[in-house]
Amino acid sequence: MITSSGKTLADRWLEEGALVFDAHPSLARGATDALGRRASPSRWMLAALEIVRARAVHARRSSRAVDASLVVKYARALGAAVLVVGASIAAGFSLLASVTLAVVAFYWVEVQRVFVVLLGIEGAGDPVRESAALVRAQGGTGIALVRVLRIAAHMLTGGLRGEGFVRSWCVGCIAVVCWYEYARAQSAMATAPGSRWSSPHA
Repeated sequence: MITSSGKTLADRWLEEGALVFDAHPSLARGATDALGRRASPSRWMLAALEIVRARAVHARRSSRAVDASLVVKYARALGAAVLVVGASIAAGFSLLASVTLAVVAFYWVEVQRVFVVLLGIEGAGDPVRESAALVRAQGGTGIALVRVLRIAAHMLTGGLRGEGFVRSWCVGCIAVVCWYEYARAQSAMATAPGSRWSSPHA
């Protein structure tokens, strides 16, 4: 979705993520440890969620359990990418085409679980199912894929653009938090009595 300013929602979430990260040095201090596995990534996400939401959030599931869901998310996505690249090369596709398809496969699988960490933190009964439901409510996998690819591009190329790898990665994570809050708000609107909101407007 393109906003009236000509920017996509993902662009706006990235801008907000940058403002949040730069305004809260505690996020920068905790980021290196989280990325280096010396601290819990989900605890860092909890801190970001509290800042974006502007209030305390009680973690309703252990950080170990939530971190495990993060590992599973990326393991499944990586598995899909490996299968696709292998099948593509076997079918005679060029290496470039095979890698491109593998990247799409990775994020196609990953985007279904894009909110599992945040939902896990908040004690969702089935974070995987509820993440997929939020994705569907936002217009489906196609729209979500475009958004996640935009955010991922920022996260992965920050060092090349002189913005710092750690900062760019964290800004992307905060953008996902902003997306999550947007998705929750839109979902609440959709389920409110008498609401006429529909998912294609996400």
